[in-house]
Amino acid sequence: MRCIIACSVLVCLLSAGVAVGADAGRGWAVVIGVNEYLDPKIPGLKYCVADARRVFETLTKHGGFESERVLLIADDQPRAHLRPLRLNLHRQIGDWLEHCRPEDTVVIHFSGHGFVDDDTGEGFLAPADCEKDNLRATGFPTERLRQMLRDCQARQKLLILDCCHAGAVRSGEPTGATGEELSQSFAKAQGLITLASSRKDEVSYEWAAKQQGLFTYYLVEGLAGGADYDRDGVVNVDELYRYTFEKVPLAAQQELNARQRPVRVIGPDTEGVFALSRVAIVPRPLDTSLVAVFTVREEDAGGPLVDGATVELFHRDADGTRPSLLATGQTDSAGRAQLAVKLSLSQQAQGTFAASVRRGESSRGYTLDKFPQSRSYALYVPRVTPPSTKPMTPTVPSSPPAQAGRTIDNSIGVKLALIPAGEFQMGSPDSDSKADSNEKPQHTVRITKPFYLGVTEVTQEQYERVMATNPSNFKGAQLPVEQVSWDEAVEFCRKLSSLPSERSAGRVYRLPTEAEWEYACRAGSKTKWSFGDSESSLGDYAWYSSNSGSKTQAVGQKKPNAWGLYDMHGNVWEWCSDWAGNYASTTVSDPSGATAGSYRVLRGGSWLSDARGCRSAYRFRFTPVSRSDSLGFRLAFSPVDASVR
Repeated sequence: MRCIIACSVLVCLLSAGVAVGADAGRGWAVVIGVNEYLDPKIPGLKYCVADARRVFETLTKHGGFESERVLLIADDQPRAHLRPLRLNLHRQIGDWLEHCRPEDTVVIHFSGHGFVDDDTGEGFLAPADCEKDNLRATGFPTERLRQMLRDCQARQKLLILDCCHAGAVRSGEPTGATGEELSQSFAKAQGLITLASSRKDEVSYEWAAKQQGLFTYYLVEGLAGGADYDRDGVVNVDELYRYTFEKVPLAAQQELNARQRPVRVIGPDTEGVFALSRVAIVPRPLDTSLVAVFTVREEDAGGPLVDGATVELFHRDADGTRPSLLATGQTDSAGRAQLAVKLSLSQQAQGTFAASVRRGESSRGYTLDKFPQSRSYALYVPRVTPPSTKPMTPTVPSSPPAQAGRTIDNSIGVKLALIPAGEFQMGSPDSDSKADSNEKPQHTVRITKPFYLGVTEVTQEQYERVMATNPSNFKGAQLPVEQVSWDEAVEFCRKLSSLPSERSAGRVYRLPTEAEWEYACRAGSKTKWSFGDSESSLGDYAWYSSNSGSKTQAVGQKKPNAWGLYDMHGNVWEWCSDWAGNYASTTVSDPSGATAGSYRVLRGGSWLSDARGCRSAYRFRFTPVSRSDSLGFRLAFSPVDASVR
């Protein structure tokens, strides 16, 4: 028996002679990801669960699949029947496919190990409880899956077998069958198209920089719109194969110094065009390299041209995510800044663009709806008001607004404080022997842009005003909302951002990055807690296991940190936007965590944490679907998110 460690197969079962669209009937999908195996003879994998979640997100966003019709079976699922065990695969897939009608579309995606019996040629997918030496009793036969698909009433069927992420490759030599070898078992099936990630004399590679399989990275990018070559808003099988065939070999050579070429096998009597996803039609510039020209005036179109203003161009993958800086420049004596930028196909196909202009302390943000088709824009920077000569009234040191600096109140009563840009030491020093290893190495982080952060955690009253529900275990209007998963926290940010009052203010809410969270928590401190190293003072700032009474408490009752933020230690854990990952060992600017993973970051400790778990550097993680009465969140948004008012 051979272990399939280098096979990524895309199988499209087509009804002969039928051309279909991505939006015909309903979409049903089963997405499976297996990283960990109980049998020590089967090596664990790295990115299968992450790849499965990327496929899930792409199907629901671009394939027209409603989330309740996409069944996710993965290691990190909290419910037992949704974990990738052999019994679950037999029952869940079969039961799911019984819902299908003839006009529906079915997608099944499996990411994990696979095996082939040398004597019989029989193939098996490996569930988490598979035993390598007892495949017939513990593996999931590929023939069983083929039979399920044949019995399914849906005419449009897509099977993705992604078994390329074993990580057991040594010096580029495969230790098992390749995707092309596995695809031969489907070659004679009528109406069947197979797309394999590599030829039988090659290896399917993992891409550590992206924390994904190389083939899957471009598979998802193509489905999201990159493969829409004819710009008709639909990605079909031919376009997807062309996209992966062009992208994968080039990236393998340039990024990994390796050779990898996808292969397509078309079964007999296969006709027609099978549409996989429907995407927004975004005309592409003739060249991915372009120059955007910005003319800056003071206040409005009648104002003087501004010399020396800083203009920055940003791209955001999706609502609620942190924007990435594409280019920056300064205006000349004619008030013009020319920014050269190179855009990937995926950036042109999805996401939004924004610009900001800044002169001194004065700045304004813009949403660039027509970029990159339009490349010339007029920007206006607010007029700088001379400082007042009126003597300032002294403030009381303990006053939260004075400590917090500038604050705003949004339409649902959330107060947010402006956190200045700056630099800090993230994590714990090597000298701290009691710190966890994931808090090291301590490294320099630069937060290059100011951002707003909630002065308190989101309360139940605020959550209910947006979501019309309150999932919390401990009820109380001013108690922090809890029992909220990462996905639900992100959805709250999206819905809040879409409220007319918030849209008119130009605020796009999100979760803070882990780096932003620790930076704001420390508020300039270098100690274990924001107030110092003495555990005896923690009760003045935090609700934790020693004083919480085994429950959450109303927000904002304890002392704030130096930047006016309450409950940064204790009360409830706070979701961050990042996937959990290892720290960098060098200086970094605006880090946003790992590019993929199975767990999201939590910070701050909770009402049931001990003092150690409430430290500024302490890191915790949970799966994005996890809920607990100790899990909550606070809001963030960047000034660049603001649209012109």
